[in-house]
Amino acid sequence: PNFDGFAALELARERCPEIPFIFVAESLYWESALEWLKHGAADYVLKSQISTRLVPALRHALEEADQRSERQRMRQSLRESEERYHTMVEMSPDAVLVMVDSKVAFVNRAGLAIFGAKNREELVGLTVAKVVHPDYRQAAGQRVARVMQDRLANPFMEQKWLRLDGSPVDVEVASAPLTVQGQPGVQVIARDITRRKQREAELHEAMARLRVSEERMRMLLEGVEDYAIYMLDLNGNVTTWNTGAQRIEGYKAEEIIGEHFSRFFVPEDQQSGRPREILGRAKKFGRVQEELWQLRKDGTQYWANLLLTALRDEEGKLCGIAKVAHDMTIQKVAQEEVKRLNQSLENRVRERTSQLENANRELETFSYSVSHDLRAPLRHIDGFADMLRHRAAAQLDPVSLEYLNIITDATKHMGRLIDALLAFSRMGRAAMRLTRVDTSQIVKSVLHDLSFDTDGRQIEWKIADLPPVVADPALIRQVWFNLLSNALKYTRTRPVARIEIGASETDAEVEYFIRDNGIGFDMQFSDKLFGVFQRLHGAAEFEGTGIGLANVRRIIQRHDGRVWAEGELDKGAVFHFMLPKQPAGFS
Repeated sequence: PNFDGFAALELARERCPEIPFIFVAESLYWESALEWLKHGAADYVLKSQISTRLVPALRHALEEADQRSERQRMRQSLRESEERYHTMVEMSPDAVLVMVDSKVAFVNRAGLAIFGAKNREELVGLTVAKVVHPDYRQAAGQRVARVMQDRLANPFMEQKWLRLDGSPVDVEVASAPLTVQGQPGVQVIARDITRRKQREAELHEAMARLRVSEERMRMLLEGVEDYAIYMLDLNGNVTTWNTGAQRIEGYKAEEIIGEHFSRFFVPEDQQSGRPREILGRAKKFGRVQEELWQLRKDGTQYWANLLLTALRDEEGKLCGIAKVAHDMTIQKVAQEEVKRLNQSLENRVRERTSQLENANRELETFSYSVSHDLRAPLRHIDGFADMLRHRAAAQLDPVSLEYLNIITDATKHMGRLIDALLAFSRMGRAAMRLTRVDTSQIVKSVLHDLSFDTDGRQIEWKIADLPPVVADPALIRQVWFNLLSNALKYTRTRPVARIEIGASETDAEVEYFIRDNGIGFDMQFSDKLFGVFQRLHGAAEFEGTGIGLANVRRIIQRHDGRVWAEGELDKGAVFHFMLPKQPAGFS
């Protein structure tokens, strides 16, 4: 007997809030219709108009629900795409850095290992000058500028970087253009080649020590299988051949000794004279390193890392060339695959970005519609109600005056809801200005503004020393204002209100909390606390728009932080929020 339309609406909003709810009534009273809409109904239809009004009302309600569902699906799809890209980058064995405006904007776990960093905050914001060894800074800067200008990926080249402790590390670097939140940037893929350089240096040193004895060198190198190591005379003819050369190149020693090393080059390199050019540079400079395609005996090609070293006898006279070749085909294929994946991901990000921009334009159109189309009729309702009160107040009975007051109060409440909704919409688009904030001073300022809520009340405050934090001062002040005004509101029924403000911190984070002895809440509904228009207590009992805590969550998330609450009915509540000490983009 006590189950009516309002009870059904309350149950529907709790169990299936995404489904529109329409009242069908025998007759219409304005106060009833107003209450329906205030409690979340999508529309109402009189039974006398059911043949003409029900289908349009259903269609309109379902269209609005479909639009909300589609926007949620698009946001979820974009979020999943970004998560897959992030996961792939994080799992990459090579270091991946994203540079924006010549500063590190992102680095994966492999990059942390190269730099000897404990967390990303130690690297984000560092400039090229802080990352690259002084001997390579000019070339690195030119390389980044060329990538951004040409919008083309550059092949791997060797550089020296600097770890956080100042020690150098040898890396092999490839760069590719990337767009980050509408800004041009560069994605850098780096591989630690310290061990390879050490092996090459050790091999070069060993060969130099043994250059006076070809036989001893042959015995030393014969067992090496992962590297093709052989000697050339000054004309480029093969004079020695190890096991690794036979495995990689496919020739037996008796098939190749005495032949010119140009036969290992692909036809186009042979025609361009590249073998002769490389041999000449090795003689002139003493050492040449190249990466290029080489040709096996069976006609297949492999990507080789070549090292040619000039050898001299005891009198310093040039006596031959040592050549070392390493098969890098797997790495080359992986590099090309990374480039392909990067291009694919960039295309998908560009597509998702376009979809998100379209969604944002739709939201802005919606915001304008709310601001323009809803405010005008509200002003008319409020204005004419006020005119009616002044003109006919003496002729109206008390019940009619009460109805008139309800209309005025409802229009003002709807205006506040519209203002709050627009503020919540703009919150996600406003640019943040990060600076170091004195948290204790912010709290003192907020409590001063809330003094009108504390007049005549007995409140016991317990406020600890609050550590500073890097944040947007205006936004973080709004967080404190909402949380402290909530604590004052929901302790209003207590003879003595007790409100405690404190904090704890680690090396990377600061956590603040506000504890009160107010009416609390049931933890099974805690997931509704930070939703838009989600209220756990009736509007008649406690005023508010239902957007304050939603704004708190959005602000904290924009600062890369977290917010949560704990409570128990009639035993108070605790609100926590955590902020990083070094947010991304702040140095």
